[in-house]
Amino acid sequence: MEDSTMREPVNPHILLERTHEPDCRFVAAWLIKVAEAQEFWSEALTDPEFSDQIGLIHVMATPHLAAFGLEILGELERSRHVAALGLYSDEIGLFCSELTLLVRLGFFVCAGTSYHMTVPDTITLAKVKQAALDSYQRQRMRAMASRYFCRSACCILCLKRKLRHGDLD
Repeated sequence: MEDSTMREPVNPHILLERTHEPDCRFVAAWLIKVAEAQEFWSEALTDPEFSDQIGLIHVMATPHLAAFGLEILGELERSRHVAALGLYSDEIGLFCSELTLLVRLGFFVCAGTSYHMTVPDTITLAKVKQAALDSYQRQRMRAMASRYFCRSACCILCLKRKLRHGDLD
């Protein structure tokens, strides 16, 4: 019999929140930074070496951070500033890839059981590339964990250590 604590949720969700205060400047600053991130992301993808390094992120579809930012902001407005969104609701993982990039760039920060919108101080080409590389590493670890039929947090951490030390392919 399989231990229920070892299984991943069938349809994992993430809780996103934004301030309840009507703050146009915050929203404008957030959208401007997302637009900057999109420009750097587009520039990064023109680098063939970088694009090859992160192939898993955009194998099915290329993340579009600006469109995603507008979509998330709209969803948060419709749902009164809090939204529970399915991580794999789009079946190809594009939502998860886009969200991961924005989290790694500082547009959302973990606050207990949810992620709150924040405006990162700076967005640079180097930060966007690093966020994508970190995201790729995470997806690669997930694929390896799946390949080895192991889903526990302990095994993920073990795989992470092995990746750092070059013990796996």
